[in-house]
Amino acid sequence: MRLTPSLLQEHLKKSLAPFYLLYGQETFLIEESAKLIRQHLPEYEIHQASLSLETDLEELRFILDQPSLFAATLLLDCRLVKLSPGSSQIFTEILQTNYPHAYFLIQAGQLSRQQQQAPWFKLIEQKGIVIPHWGLNSAQFNRWINERATKLGLVLSPVLRQNLLAKTQGNCLAGAQELDILRLNATTNYISEQSQFEVSELCEAVLSKNSKSVVKIISYLAQNEAPQLVIWALHQTLNILLRGSSGTADIAKLLQKAGIRSQMQTLYHQVLQTPLCFCCTQLLSYLSQADNQVKSGDVTKAWQTVLNICLQMTGHNFLSALY
Repeated sequence: MRLTPSLLQEHLKKSLAPFYLLYGQETFLIEESAKLIRQHLPEYEIHQASLSLETDLEELRFILDQPSLFAATLLLDCRLVKLSPGSSQIFTEILQTNYPHAYFLIQAGQLSRQQQQAPWFKLIEQKGIVIPHWGLNSAQFNRWINERATKLGLVLSPVLRQNLLAKTQGNCLAGAQELDILRLNATTNYISEQSQFEVSELCEAVLSKNSKSVVKIISYLAQNEAPQLVIWALHQTLNILLRGSSGTADIAKLLQKAGIRSQMQTLYHQVLQTPLCFCCTQLLSYLSQADNQVKSGDVTKAWQTVLNICLQMTGHNFLSALY
């Protein structure tokens, strides 16, 4: 069955399909739909896979045939670029098999008419949900901005809305970021100029899982500190957590060598006594993205990336930390 992105929420309230194919040119909207689907799944074990190579698909088939040790449900989060004839055949065989414990979430770019006539596409369309995501025209983008602002609890004046529309010009990612910044400013009440924070306080708030302090501190640092300094401090924090969680490092020596003060050492010990709620390696990769964003001149986007990283380290997503 085919759906539009706007109908996905209503569909998910009623039922879950075994296959979801999200494709098109608007990658931000595709990821938004993917997040929505993940939120409606029961507790699951996730496996990320590429559908381009036959070896990847054979590995995927092996995983599907094994019972999960950690969760009753398996989510196959797949990326589809281009299928060779051999890969297409294997993928079709996988789709034809009944795996009641598994859900497929497949993301792709634009698909040609020939690809949409392929057996694997027809199977997904028959047994699951296919949702194309195209760029929004002016009227659609205006409506999308209004709906997203309402969800964030924002009231946009006509002048502010017009400026935002002119600035983002149909770019959903840019529009979402501008609305997030507006929401951030509204939530923190445009932090008074008397409030002053240091980078070390951000790391302390992150380790303490204090998401509200994280939002407030980053709002201040974004106006008063170079982003490279914050990126470096978070990089050091994540590296210490990564090494400390390996089980082989002497944590006391590790903290001492890194020059961590005693109060912060206690926080590190507390965090490392329980399983981390985030993947250090993945967040280090995101920090590299933030660094590249600074180097390319997109400082606002870099601060947004830093904020998202910090909130993930506190165990909250971006929106939930604002309420």
